[in-house]
Amino acid sequence: MQHNYLTFLGHIIVSHWLLINIMFNYIQCTRVDPGSSPNFGRKQPYDFDKANRDLMKIHQAHIDKNNNTKSKEVTILNLTNDDSDYTQLSDKTPLNASNSILNTKINSQNICRKCIFPKPTRAHHCSICAKCILNQDHHCPWINNCVGHLNHRYFFQFCFFLTIGAFYAATLGFSEFQHFLFGRKAFSYLDLLFGRGVNEVEILPTVTNPSMYFTFLFLFIVAVTAGVVLFGFTLWHFWLVSNAETTIDFHTNSTERKRLKQLKQTFINPYDLGFTLNWKMFLGLNKWYEILYKNFLPSTHRPFCDGINWPIRKITKPFEEQKKLVMMNV
Repeated sequence: MQHNYLTFLGHIIVSHWLLINIMFNYIQCTRVDPGSSPNFGRKQPYDFDKANRDLMKIHQAHIDKNNNTKSKEVTILNLTNDDSDYTQLSDKTPLNASNSILNTKINSQNICRKCIFPKPTRAHHCSICAKCILNQDHHCPWINNCVGHLNHRYFFQFCFFLTIGAFYAATLGFSEFQHFLFGRKAFSYLDLLFGRGVNEVEILPTVTNPSMYFTFLFLFIVAVTAGVVLFGFTLWHFWLVSNAETTIDFHTNSTERKRLKQLKQTFINPYDLGFTLNWKMFLGLNKWYEILYKNFLPSTHRPFCDGINWPIRKITKPFEEQKKLVMMNV
């Protein structure tokens, strides 16, 4: 009895944890703006000279303000061995001349031809949303929103928790499913898959209530199908994040990679900071243990970058000691 009670309590906790995370991340996907050009919505012509002057003032103000910042206020991401060639800044790191370079010049060539506004780096125009989305991955009809810089984490976590939830439901429901479908004869997953020790008489439906039979059959098939499909989709986005790419970046970089290969050159993604730093920036982590309450529990913390100025890896000359990470708008 004690064992059954603890098992029941454990399933209650796990199932509600999954449900809360699934619902929270889905709601955030739909309601959070993915991020768009700061100039979206302006009706007057864009003044490039004024914009450059304003950006230079902002940059200089950052330098003047943070040159006096105490070291204890600086938050630096901890680096692992595979990322030791980079210096990573978080959103709390002071922006000063010693640790970053900000390209503040706006070029008229970086104008979106559709919305006629300055187009930030890595931004793409969405014809459905009718605006440029910061670091756009794709427009998702299931959330009726674009997946971009500010809600990409919510989208990935929604797919991740929904995948776990689907397999969790399929696993827990399998015994009930086979009981109603095959009677008291119990089969394992592998038995049914490979037909080991299974004959036609034993697998005939024994449920007397047709509605109950089709209900369990439908729920089990939906859970398994959703789990398999979402697992592949989540794995795909895991690979993209690990390489600091979006779906659009992947296709663009693949084309460029093929072009350079024909020229016997190697393509290097300037935004790829290494597996560890890519994930820390994507999940908004300074320390790995923060994932326990920032990602495994509902959290509305924002990404480190603003979606306009991106940290890139700069390959320095051979005689320099290490590669440096600079903040710039290319």
